[in-house]
Amino acid sequence: MRLWDEVTTLDFVEPEEPREEVSSRCRFFLWHDPAAPSFLRDLIGDLRDCCVKSKKENEMLKSELGDVEMQLLQTKQKLDEEEKKVVSLQNAKRTRNEMRSLKIFIFFS
Repeated sequence: MRLWDEVTTLDFVEPEEPREEVSSRCRFFLWHDPAAPSFLRDLIGDLRDCCVKSKKENEMLKSELGDVEMQLLQTKQKLDEEEKKVVSLQNAKRTRNEMRSLKIFIFFS
């Protein structure tokens, strides 16, 4: 039985049929593709290496992003605390100024 497409032809081999071309690991089918040129083998290897490198870099960047997001959250919390302190000090100053004005008003009345 033969199957083929535009590029590859498959020759299905019955397991009991001995074939020298079929490796000892798989005796079910035989590829009829020519050996890939060294340029394509190198290109495929380089592409694989680039994909692996990109995945590792992506994982590293995601980890760094998590760290930066945590720092941002902590900074926002500190900023909120400082803003509350500023509002509290402004309110205290306003109250003190109102009391001073009231004292002056009472004194001159």
